[in-house]
Amino acid sequence: MFEEEILPENCRQTREMIWRMYRDAADHDYLLARFSARSNLLYQFWWNAQQAIEKYLKAALLLNGKPTVTYRHGLKKMLEEAQGFSGDLLPMVLCPPKDVRSKNRLNPRGFLPIKEFVEKVERNGDANNRYRISSVSTEQRDLLYFDETCFHLRRISFPLDMKLDDKNSTAREELLANRNIQLHPEMGFDNFFERTHKEAWDEYFRWCNFAYFYEETVARGEYPSWGGSINAEPFLAHKSGKETELNSLSWVAENSFPKNLQKIVSKKIGEKRRKPR
Repeated sequence: MFEEEILPENCRQTREMIWRMYRDAADHDYLLARFSARSNLLYQFWWNAQQAIEKYLKAALLLNGKPTVTYRHGLKKMLEEAQGFSGDLLPMVLCPPKDVRSKNRLNPRGFLPIKEFVEKVERNGDANNRYRISSVSTEQRDLLYFDETCFHLRRISFPLDMKLDDKNSTAREELLANRNIQLHPEMGFDNFFERTHKEAWDEYFRWCNFAYFYEETVARGEYPSWGGSINAEPFLAHKSGKETELNSLSWVAENSFPKNLQKIVSKKIGEKRRKPR
């Protein structure tokens, strides 16, 4: 059905093009997000996390006959459609790894629906937040949720109902039977970096990575130590209520913010000025 309806000609070439354009690009963004996490660069982590998840989702949708042109950058709706065709290949709930829970590491308070984590990524990784317009709050276990999300999205970045060349089964059947495998041969960056750089980037990939290297990570006794909160300048200016700061925020918003954000900031400033002190 996939080949006949979506890719009537050059199906293999089209699949490979999608993998190079979306999956491999997502692999690079995934690696950059992990580098940012280890470096405690919070805004950069969320920006690259958003980019990775968006590209994995688009790869999964395209390879399973779902056009993505109407979604733009909206993760939530793409996730809902991916859940529709992938069934229980995508978890409904993300959970800290068993070893983390058993040792009460990172204070793992319950499990988190994947939808809620993706919404957090969408909010903190919004394109406007490249300029630190909104504050961000990051917890240690966000890295665990991010790894688990990307691991599963990468698994479904494959034509799920396509028969595999070397097996008498479909990709979906193989993935259902083997929950810990990736049908892709390797991460897109494995053949991209020069040997002199590969070892360093490989370390960022493996660091505290329970999703891809569970046994190795447990054996090394690694647990992510990072996170925190950063209050954005608009938040601080609004909170202070000082006229000089409100004037500065108004000028910056008027001269650099998108129109929709200008209206929001203008309204907030007006409310602050009218509020009795």
